[in-house]
Parts: sequence; C-alpha cells; structure tokens
Amino acid sequence: MYYHVPVHDRPTFKAFIITLVIKITQQFDGYLIVLIYAGFVFERASESITLKLSPNKQIMLIGLVQLVGSTMATAVVEKTGRKVLIRHVFKTVCFGFLILFLFDLVSVKDPVTESMIHCTT
Repeated sequence: MYYHVPVHDRPTFKAFIITLVIKITQQFDGYLIVLIYAGFVFERASESITLKLSPNKQIMLIGLVQLVGSTMATAVVEKTGRKVLIRHVFKTVCFGFLILFLFDLVSVKDPVTESMIHCTT
C-alpha cells in the first residue's frame, strides 16, 4: 500500500507537513468565511450594479481569478528567483510606507498645537 510513503519518504513528509500547516493556518485568516458569505455579499451588491451574473457564477469567477493569480505568482517566483523578488517587494513596501508617512505628516494636525490655537482666540 502507498499510505506509508508520506511517513517514510523524508521530502514527501516535509512537503506534507508544510501543506498541513498552511491549511490549518488558513482557517484562522478569515478566508473560509469570505467564501461562505460571498454569495450573500454578491447578491446584495448586485442590487446596485448592472452585472448580469448570478452570485454563484460570480464566486466561480473569483475562484478562476485566484487560480490564474496563483499560477502567475508561481511562474514569477520561478522565473525571477526568490531573493530578487524579496528585495523588490521590500523596496516597494518601504516606498509605500514612506508615502503613507508623508501623507499622514502633512494631513494630520498636532492636537496640542490645535488646542493652543483655539485657546488664544
């Protein structure tokens, strides 16, 4: 029988454990709840848009987009390499946080300064 192969074959066992951990942790990130209630959300959203797909067909479309996205992500990682991709993502995230910080710095006023201005007038 083949049921003992994952236990005795070290690479297969390691892949099995990684897959098991990913599937278990996936239960805690809300992914399943989103899929369960996606039909209800699409049904409510279709009242205000002119999309002529049923909620179940829209969920199937989401699954198709996820499949294509996963395939593309795997292809990009295999083609570019993990180190290059991690460096690029790190630089992009740092740039995004810098933009967010500058926007916050410009748009948010200091509450202490604001209270002092209002007290003197």
